[in-house]
Amino acid sequence: MTTGLYDPRRHLGGALAVLLTLARLGLAPLVIRLAQQNVPPRWLAVCLLAGFTSDVFDGIVARWAGVASARLRLLDSVVDTVFYLGIAAAAWIRFQEALRPLAWFMLAIIGLEFANYLLSWAKLGAGASYHAYSAKGMGIALFGALFALFWWQTAALIPAALVVAFVAQAEVAAITWILPTWAHDVRSVWHAKRLRDTVRRTMSPNSSPPDR
Repeated sequence: MTTGLYDPRRHLGGALAVLLTLARLGLAPLVIRLAQQNVPPRWLAVCLLAGFTSDVFDGIVARWAGVASARLRLLDSVVDTVFYLGIAAAAWIRFQEALRPLAWFMLAIIGLEFANYLLSWAKLGAGASYHAYSAKGMGIALFGALFALFWWQTAALIPAALVVAFVAQAEVAAITWILPTWAHDVRSVWHAKRLRDTVRRTMSPNSSPPDR
């Protein structure tokens, strides 16, 4: 057992979790630049896969190291948004004709994402960071649809992924509306209702917004 103040697993694991998260942030401008340079679309698929993998493992590493704090979870949510905005921009640059019929639906999803952040800030004092099951489903659906677009040049899965994204954004809004105080890792509307009842009786350990 580690003694003293220095805990290698906590310090090194925490640093690795942050590094994985920030690497995903760096991929957003990179993938846009690659799309502008007209590289083979499969290069974009590789960037997408790298970002998706970092999204999976940063959370695993953070929990293993015991550093999955409110601020780190909020950072993860913000970076996810930036990363997928970069991927969406790259997809539009390279496959504009295929995506044009879905442009309004895509813009609606992006608008809902920003609206949910604003709603959460206005009502709860911090951005939404729920990591709900529906959001995980959205991440998987978007990854699959965009990977197919970049690797096989087919947009066939994009409409279904956008529907999943719409449902996930609607649940984020519902969770924010239900919660009386900020919380992270709220897995569904049902969990939000349970947390609301708990918070009304006693303050939950993870119900304070992260330090700003």
